[in-house]
Amino acid sequence: MSQTDVLESKTERNHNLNLETLNINYDKLQGRGGAFLVTPIDQGRVFSREQFSDDHKMFEQTAIEFAENRILEVREELNVLNKELSLEIFKEIGELGFLSVDVPEEYGGLALDKTTSCIIVDALSAGRNASIVVTASAHSGIGMLPIIWYGNESQKKKYLPKLGSGEWMGCYALTESGAGSDALSGVCTAKLNDEGTHYLLNGTKIFVTNGGWADVSVTFASVNGKYTGFILDKECDGWVV
Repeated sequence: MSQTDVLESKTERNHNLNLETLNINYDKLQGRGGAFLVTPIDQGRVFSREQFSDDHKMFEQTAIEFAENRILEVREELNVLNKELSLEIFKEIGELGFLSVDVPEEYGGLALDKTTSCIIVDALSAGRNASIVVTASAHSGIGMLPIIWYGNESQKKKYLPKLGSGEWMGCYALTESGAGSDALSGVCTAKLNDEGTHYLLNGTKIFVTNGGWADVSVTFASVNGKYTGFILDKECDGWVV
């Protein structure tokens, strides 16, 4: 059998695959790392711009206008790490509500769909500066979603309003020098203190998007051999960049 025959055979099997028989619970996959990479989807879960609602179009146009009128004009300055200007634009993005799309309304957010988040990130690229877009998307994505999905009530009340508005910046500290894609190989540890009131984290993280200026970090460490996430404030003793 030739390579072409093999490819055609695989294609035919994929076309004949009845996804309904797979009984996939997509809700349970939420937040499950890279599960989406190996999970089949049907046409009903593929979204195209022809399906944009009026709200989607409004957010897209607003983001494009902001990108062209604000980011594009200063993109060269952003490329040489003008920290003051970068933070200024980051806060302006927050003022437009672009950082709080996923945040529930009770914590000051817009509580909109993930499609809106994707549209905003794509539209902000009209400013032709990837760095500020990555800063904003990493903040509102991996920097905030762990708290939105898994934080307790007191944590959500403390962090989400200020993260959603852009007053605080968030980051996600997972990678270590010996643990990248194989995150569970990390050696950062967390131990409960003698009083049983706080966990003490010991370790170093690298390649943390927004890590150089974040106010809040979702940081991963091993507790008795099991990896878990902790919310750290930059005022914590031992936070060194």
